Amino acid sequence: MQIRAKAQNRRVACRNLHKYLAETKKLGYDHVKREVPAGYEGKRIDMVVKTPHREFIFYEVKTYPVLQYSIREAIGQILEYTHWPDQDKAAKLIILTQPHKNYSKAAKYMATLRKKLGIQIYYQYFDPISMQLSEEIWWTKGYEVKKWTSQPF
Repeated sequence: MQIRAKAQNRRVACRNLHKYLAETKKLGYDHVKREVPAGYEGKRIDMVVKTPHREFIFYEVKTYPVLQYSIREAIGQILEYTHWPDQDKAAKLIILTQPHKNYSKAAKYMATLRKKLGIQIYYQYFDPISMQLSEEIWWTKGYEVKKWTSQPF
């Protein structure tokens, strides 16, 4: 399997990312499935992890050149997949993008959504050049904290 990365005008395009992350266990879990049916209208969740605690983590992957675009689109999709029409299918939601300079702003935004809306939503990035997945990034009380993905939440 090969991940193809092409840097062009600060945009990184990732192909086969879902497959790579699932098969290499880079997410830190054994039970990772990709392109999982959401259960309605043919919609598919990018990646789903079943934790040792039998809870589910949904990942939505976006690779737009502007971080806010990726987050904006991913939030709508991941919330819909989790709660449509009146369900609570995932214990945790993670938006995954390529690296961006302003990732700490994304972490602050996720913290705001967790606090104000009470949803377990987080941010991570994957660098297709170095083939590295960031830790789970979240923000609390004015400082950045990184939680390793291999630990149960």
